[in-house]
Amino acid sequence: MGYVKIFQNEKAKFNGQDFPKMIFFTGKGGVGKTTCASLFGKTLANQQNRVLIVSTDPAHSLGDSFRIKLKPGEIVKISDSTLYVVELSFKEKGYDGQKSKINFFSEILFPTSEEFSILYEVSDLLVNILNKNNIFDYILFDMAPSGHTLRVLNFPNKLKTYLRKIYKLNSSINKVRHSNNSSLTKNLGSKRKIQETIIRLKVLLKMLRSPSICQFILVGIPEYLSYIESVRTFEALNKIGIHCNNYILNKIETLREDEISCLFCSHRIKKQKEITNLIKNHFQGLNVLSIPLKNLEIDMNRANDELHAIFQEIL
Repeated sequence: MGYVKIFQNEKAKFNGQDFPKMIFFTGKGGVGKTTCASLFGKTLANQQNRVLIVSTDPAHSLGDSFRIKLKPGEIVKISDSTLYVVELSFKEKGYDGQKSKINFFSEILFPTSEEFSILYEVSDLLVNILNKNNIFDYILFDMAPSGHTLRVLNFPNKLKTYLRKIYKLNSSINKVRHSNNSSLTKNLGSKRKIQETIIRLKVLLKMLRSPSICQFILVGIPEYLSYIESVRTFEALNKIGIHCNNYILNKIETLREDEISCLFCSHRIKKQKEITNLIKNHFQGLNVLSIPLKNLEIDMNRANDELHAIFQEIL
């Protein structure tokens, strides 16, 4: 196949330092990103890898997947395994860690604080892991729906433009008011802190663009809307230099048309086959992994040997 595997046992490195490999699961809402990230995390942990699954979706469901209640930002170990999970907290923060008081002008000129919060929390998490001598082998990110994820990934490229506008407006206000204590400057913090934040986000973006460290996995289902969303996401990721070599096609009905008598089910399976062929033809350079539709909801606290065996294909 033409795809590149990054899940071998060799350590990833960033700037000469050992670093955990990062895998991001992205796709349309409702296609099973959380389930796939959780299953893949358990598959890796079963091989004695130290794995952290991180939910960056503001509407978290990672804890629900493992039938546990997670406190925001708290890393929790799953039973006696080498698997850990965390749901990041995205409260509006200023550069000094205080609650941001974004006023009328900055709301007009500055991107939504949610995108910034997600990137800042992720970078903060990675810095803490490095400071603890890289305690994980893999970090899996359960992302929000792809449209939201792409806005987050594009945020560092837009940040400088917004900051230039704000400083320009701030300078104009100061000239009119003959004052150097504009609320805009207070809300954004000092210029030095802003520059430090820009550098941090640039480093994160460099990591995301490094195929030896980071890989995105598209998750979809055999429906047309999911297919189109996957195409757009894949093209957008390529445009910003982020690598994606694997596609998980989830909820595949395994029965053949001649095995069922239900007209509705027969039509669904026929349509599913058409979309599956579309996906495989469009993403020929990717490893397309098919996950069967199960008759019961997947419970992460039970054995899922069949599904773990499927995920072995991309290891």
